[in-house]
Amino acid sequence: MRILRGGDVSKQRLLALEALEKNAIPTTLVCTVRRGVNDAHIPNVVQEALKWSCVRGVTFQAEQAAGRNLGYDPKGRMHLSDLRHRVAEAGVFAAADILPLPCHPESIAVAYGLRDGCKVVPVTAAIEPERLLAAVPNTIAMEAQDGLRAAFLELFSLSSSGPATAERLGKFLCCLPKISAPEQLTYANVFRLTLIEFMDHYNFDLGGIKRACIHVVRPDGRIIPFDTLNLFHRGVGE
Repeated sequence: MRILRGGDVSKQRLLALEALEKNAIPTTLVCTVRRGVNDAHIPNVVQEALKWSCVRGVTFQAEQAAGRNLGYDPKGRMHLSDLRHRVAEAGVFAAADILPLPCHPESIAVAYGLRDGCKVVPVTAAIEPERLLAAVPNTIAMEAQDGLRAAFLELFSLSSSGPATAERLGKFLCCLPKISAPEQLTYANVFRLTLIEFMDHYNFDLGGIKRACIHVVRPDGRIIPFDTLNLFHRGVGE
C-alpha cells in the first residue's frame, strides 16, 4: 500500500466498507497489482470480498507504466495470465472460468458467478469455451444456440452494472442447460471478477487501442481510451 499509494489507507477503506455494508450500498473493489509487492495478496482479496455482502465483485489492474508512476521497473510487470493464475489460487474461480472480453481479449478478462453469501458458483464453468471463442480474436461463435451470443455480449459488456447485471445474467443463464437461474435473482446474487492489463509504451498496440473498452470523456467532449489518457492526453497538474 505504501509503495503503490504513498501511504497506508487500509483503515479508511475498512471504514468505508463498513459504512457501505451498513447502508446496503453495492460496491466493487479495485486493486492495482505490482509483482513482488502485492500480487501474493490477490487470493486474499477475493476471499475477503466475499465476506462483505455489499461487494459485488473485484477488479484487478496490472500496474501501468504511465502517469505519476515514477521509477517504474518493467521486471515487476504483471500480465493478464499472471493475474488469472493468482486469482485461481483463491479457489473461487478456476483459471478456465475467466474469459477474455470480446471487445479486447488481449487486455481484459471477466468471470461471473452466482453468489449465495460466501459461496460462489462460477457461471462460466458451465460453458464450453470453444463454443464461445472462435479461432479469430475478438470474435464470438455461439450461433449454435439461439440467443446465447446476444446474451453473452450484453452480460460481458463492461457497461453492465447495478441491477441491470442481474437481469442480463438471468437472460444468459436461460440459454445454458447446466445452470438454472434462481427464481429471485438480484444484484446481490452477482459476483463479477475483472482483470485488466492497460497498455503503455511497453506493450502499445494501435489495433488494441482502437478496440479499447474503457474510455474517459474529456471536458471538450472527446472520448479518450483510458490506455492512452496518461500516455498522451493528461496535462500538467491534472
